[in-house]
Amino acid sequence: MNTFSGPLVTPSELQDALKTQRPSVKVLDASWHLGDRGRGKAEYLKGHIPGAMFFDIDAVADTSSSLPHMLPSAGVFSDKVSAMGIGNDQSVVVYAAEGSFSAARCWWTFKVFGHDAVHVLDGGLPAWVGAGGALEEGEVKGQDIRPSRGLVQKSGNTWLLNQKAFKATLRPQMLRTWRQVLDASTARSGQIVDARSMARFKAEAPEPRPGLAGGHIPGSLCVPFTEVLMTGDWTRFKSSEEIREVFQSAGIDVDSPDPLITSCGSGVTAAVLTMALHLAGRDCTTSPVYDGSWSEWGGRDDLPKET
Repeated sequence: MNTFSGPLVTPSELQDALKTQRPSVKVLDASWHLGDRGRGKAEYLKGHIPGAMFFDIDAVADTSSSLPHMLPSAGVFSDKVSAMGIGNDQSVVVYAAEGSFSAARCWWTFKVFGHDAVHVLDGGLPAWVGAGGALEEGEVKGQDIRPSRGLVQKSGNTWLLNQKAFKATLRPQMLRTWRQVLDASTARSGQIVDARSMARFKAEAPEPRPGLAGGHIPGSLCVPFTEVLMTGDWTRFKSSEEIREVFQSAGIDVDSPDPLITSCGSGVTAAVLTMALHLAGRDCTTSPVYDGSWSEWGGRDDLPKET
């Protein structure tokens, strides 16, 4: 059952849900900062929405990959989320702290694995505090509902295996590999949108990750992720009308029936564009994220680049 109606949730809506439907609502702090992996968790421990758990995008990932925070397998995601006590029948609200833009990545991850009851707190932690919301310190751990640890007592000495563990179902159409992106770039089929700054897109500014070439995927267009967010506030999206104008001014057809691939440095702000397109009226399953993004493309000598 989905507690909320839209992709974005206001602080007052979340406060009301936590008062009346708390068991069915899980809150996740998905704060992440480029170049400072431990900062998000440290900020969470100092103060977070009561009952919120920390969602580490670097840990809920394919840790065998050399690329940063690549999407995990469905099995790994199911295991990680079940360990947090999240089931398929619960609504998830994701937020980020001030200066963090990663809530949309967590939102997209749940969407990729078939969970539609996932939402982003509009305005993040600053909006929660501004609305009078309380904070608590320390770490919250959910009740582990993984089957191997989920024995529940029925009566007397009768025990049953807990069957409420999260079951992820991958939506492959929401994801792109470098081969698929290369095919789309070569054939000029669909659209490819890059969320990095225009300076990085044009190779006029260095990449923050060492060893990567400058430039962009041939045929792609640039829409810096900051353009779809409120000026100076990475926790708030612009209105759907403003978002449409941003994409249209960059030459992107929001209503195109063809896939609109989003890319960035490592798949985080690409998810911001995918969510922005969803807010502008586009089905999120038609705006797949190139998960490897420039961390993969820019690090390979065998893939074409433009500047």
